[in-house]
Amino acid sequence: MQNSQVDPINFRAQDWIDGCRAPVISKKKKSSVGTPFLVLANVVCSLGTVFSNKLLFTEQSYSFPLTITFFNFAFNTLLLYVSVSCKAFELKSVPRRQFAGLAVLFALSVVLMNMSAAENSVGFYQLMKIIHTPMIAFIETILHGYRRTIPEVAALSLICFGIGQATVHDVTATFRGATIALIGALVTSWYQTQVGVRSKELNVSGPELSYYTYPLSTIILIPVIPMIEGVGGFLQLSMKRSLLGMLGVSCVASFGLNVTFASITGRTSALLFQVIGHFKTCLVLLIGWRYFDSPMSARQLVGVGIGFTGLIFYSLVKPASTPLKLGRKKTS
Repeated sequence: MQNSQVDPINFRAQDWIDGCRAPVISKKKKSSVGTPFLVLANVVCSLGTVFSNKLLFTEQSYSFPLTITFFNFAFNTLLLYVSVSCKAFELKSVPRRQFAGLAVLFALSVVLMNMSAAENSVGFYQLMKIIHTPMIAFIETILHGYRRTIPEVAALSLICFGIGQATVHDVTATFRGATIALIGALVTSWYQTQVGVRSKELNVSGPELSYYTYPLSTIILIPVIPMIEGVGGFLQLSMKRSLLGMLGVSCVASFGLNVTFASITGRTSALLFQVIGHFKTCLVLLIGWRYFDSPMSARQLVGVGIGFTGLIFYSLVKPASTPLKLGRKKTS
């Protein structure tokens, strides 16, 4: 393996344009890790992240989601650098500026989603998360020429309806909150589609893409956290074993979650990852109801049932080999 040197971060306007430009498809070396295993690992890591953060909020009274995200990002960056030093994965020599746009989008997505959760009701926040699915489908159709069948659209609609019944209740929002939520949904949807686009264009794996984006995303969060949450998250970080242990679990789980996200989206599409996300939502609701005494109404149970039905229907009607078509068709 050749030693690679990475150019310093040099973010320019043209790099942003290049980072969001539809790519030319390149052949990619197949990884020895199968996509089904990555999906399973992503589900497990997602559950670990959700419930470890839930315990941080409730059991440890550590209610600083953006600060927790910063620790996750910093840990991910450190572990990725250690992995490269140990040659755990192949690292191609790619200028960091190629990933600057993605890194900014990632950090902006996290900040806006946290602001949306703080400004709006839980129901409205969940509604905006569901809207990511049609937004991503629209982006993939308009910009990348992906065409979906009527059964696929029906299955996706069924999934969104079921998840909506299970998670959306009190839908209240201010004009400021709704504006932040909509911008956050657009940024997040655009970011997720661009992860697949950039990984295919630059022929990089999930760990490689994470390696090049996380450092800048972590740096961006440093001045943002005091403006939104203050410094309480750092001041209240005690040496209590239970708090540090749970924060460590959150960091490890987030590492697996984010690396598998980049890998899955790079191999398939952002929309398929959204479908996997809805499956995880159903699991979180059921596990929370069964093991954490979270209340669940008859409406929520029906919604989960409809969501699972839509997921099964989608797995049956989605073509087995329909990779995302990158780039627009040339016009004369």
